[in-house]
Amino acid sequence: MREAAGLEAEGAILPFPLQNALTRPIRGEAAKRGGAGLFSLWAGQELSLARSVSTRAPIETLVAETEAAIHDLTALS
Repeated sequence: MREAAGLEAEGAILPFPLQNALTRPIRGEAAKRGGAGLFSLWAGQELSLARSVSTRAPIETLVAETEAAIHDLTALS
């Protein structure tokens, strides 16, 4: 994220339609070979919407919510 910050605004990162068009032959060949591991899979909308955050807060939230769910399920039995 740090390295890519600002690159989109400079035009160094192509927008989705162009990336999609340029990688179409790769996806086509992957489909012919049945190689799902060769497909380009998009994750998210765009770099400019990404935020740099500590991993601590989301992990702590995940742990707390998981523990609460386990507690609630245990209480049911």
